[in-house]
Amino acid sequence: MAATTVPAARAESATAAKRKAPKAPGTPWWLWICVIAIVIFCLLPFYWLVNISLKTGPDLSSADLFPPHPSLQNYKSIFQNSNFTRALGNSAIVALTTTLIGVIVGSFAAYALARLRMRGKFVILGVVLSITTFPQIAIAAPLFRLWADIGLYNTLLGLIIPYLTFALPCRSTSSSPSSARSRRTSRRRRWSTAPRTSRRSARSSCRSRRPAWPRRPS
Repeated sequence: MAATTVPAARAESATAAKRKAPKAPGTPWWLWICVIAIVIFCLLPFYWLVNISLKTGPDLSSADLFPPHPSLQNYKSIFQNSNFTRALGNSAIVALTTTLIGVIVGSFAAYALARLRMRGKFVILGVVLSITTFPQIAIAAPLFRLWADIGLYNTLLGLIIPYLTFALPCRSTSSSPSSARSRRTSRRRRWSTAPRTSRRSARSSCRSRRPAWPRRPS
């Protein structure tokens, strides 16, 4: 009789705890209205650009929210221009190359800064972070003179190198916290999946390593 009443009492206590648990407060309706208004405010300029690009002739002077006679003639004419397509291809090459090199090299640098123990780690992080705050326009004139002297002016390499100097520090500083977080997560996962015998042995070894403090004389 006592064996059957114990599970019943536990079940009743569990249901009572669930009933007493407070519900998480829901998101108020006015907050959703604010979010929708901010999204519309941010996306409206992009929509207006697309709206104007679909207009031709006298429709360009109208302020209609929807183009009365949408046409793709503007896109057709701009892609037939060889100067535009060449500039678009150069921009794609520079952007892809900078992104690829920045992700690869920056990930290795962030991993080393987050997981390796070295002297002056915080100094290196401070120097790298200070580079991202440096204004790029401040070195435009000396960089133009230097590139013109060494022959990198008007080349793709002359654009990739300056972009990398600002993309690599940003990638290194933004990825180092995630690398440290992944290290802690992997430790917790290994500890949770380890068998109980290994956990007990690890705990006993940690206890045995603790120094035995002398007792105070009574």
